Amino acid sequence: MNASRLSPHSAARLTAGMLLAAGCYAGLAALVMLVVRYSPLREHIPATTVYPLQIALFVHIVAAVVFLFAARRLRSKRAVALIVPRVLICLLALSSIVSIDLIVGIFYPPSVGLNSLYERHIERGWTNRPNAFARSWLAWIRFDGRGLRIHEDLLDPDPPGSTHILFVGDSVTLGYNLPARASFAWWTARMLNERHPQLDVEALNGGTCGYDMSQERNWFEEVGLGLDPDLVVLQFCMNDVAGQFDPTLPPSREQHVEIVLAEPPNDWSGIQRAIFDIRRRMKYGSDLREAARRIEHFTLEEVIGPEPPEHVQRALTYALEDIDRIRATAEKKRKPLLFVIFPIFAQLDDPSDPGRPQQKLCSFAESKGMHYLDLLPVYRRAIAEGATPQELLRDETHPSRLGHRVAARAIVEYIEKHNLLGELRPSTQSANDAP
Repeated sequence: MNASRLSPHSAARLTAGMLLAAGCYAGLAALVMLVVRYSPLREHIPATTVYPLQIALFVHIVAAVVFLFAARRLRSKRAVALIVPRVLICLLALSSIVSIDLIVGIFYPPSVGLNSLYERHIERGWTNRPNAFARSWLAWIRFDGRGLRIHEDLLDPDPPGSTHILFVGDSVTLGYNLPARASFAWWTARMLNERHPQLDVEALNGGTCGYDMSQERNWFEEVGLGLDPDLVVLQFCMNDVAGQFDPTLPPSREQHVEIVLAEPPNDWSGIQRAIFDIRRRMKYGSDLREAARRIEHFTLEEVIGPEPPEHVQRALTYALEDIDRIRATAEKKRKPLLFVIFPIFAQLDDPSDPGRPQQKLCSFAESKGMHYLDLLPVYRRAIAEGATPQELLRDETHPSRLGHRVAARAIVEYIEKHNLLGELRPSTQSANDAP
């Protein structure tokens, strides 16, 4: 539009007309939202849509008042109106986009509940969302501002300590389907404090569901080192080999539950949320939670078998490379590192299983001069003392409450034996005496 071709009178009328139309639209939209929000219809509004509805209502009321007032004022400002149409067209276009985004956002509200535990990460695929609190399957999960798991009840926090043990791992470290105070990370700190109160240990639980070694390495380098731990405990599970993450592939990978569930890192746009949700549902179906359960699969039998396939051997090689990078990084920063290997249920259920992957991992750790702890013989000793495999592992890979305590006892005894937190005075209480 060329304002120089318009007379002042025509420009004023055009400007006022455009503002009047925008003001009427905003007012009508606000009226509809107002009726929906405060009429009996509100009983049918999902709780998740209340906040975006209120924001959209407020913005449209303000827009209606501003546009209608401006239309009246500019009708008499003919000289000013000559330069207004060109700017006004841009302003109204921007306002239309904002309006559409706000309205779409009512139907696609920000993610809450299970989805809110994770957010997208450009390198790791997903990461724990800082300050998130939600129920994940059978347990409530709360993360602090650093994405570390903390006790669910903010009124009963764990006290900060002067000695920090950083636990790096996947859902095993996190304490999958268990409260925070049931994880081996929490029990390790608890037992050490009972046996050596002078240490004042605090567990920093950096576990993230679904991570493999490449993601754990990235998290350790990007986040973990910045926490300045006194000791690093690196947890390994067999699905770190069978379920590896490939950051070069699109984010909607079928191998990972968290990719399906993670919310975008920029969750403020209704249009963005709509596109993200529509794409997910086109690929995974309308029930995302059921899809997440359905696509979670690992070929663990291939990992522990006598002749692992080539792709398993290749994945193990990649995992060892990432473990070595974590070791080298910790060594460079002079941070002691303990590598802890968890078994899977099939290995406990079959006493004749020789633990082939554990043998390879232990040989690798020895060649690199690493501190390492294989929990397969530890769990088998617990079975010999009367426990059952079902009492130690809840499923194929995740320890039970008892399994976490057994792991913590072994870790505590290793830390004491090898002076990983300095030379410790002998304790009168055995780690096995811990509750």
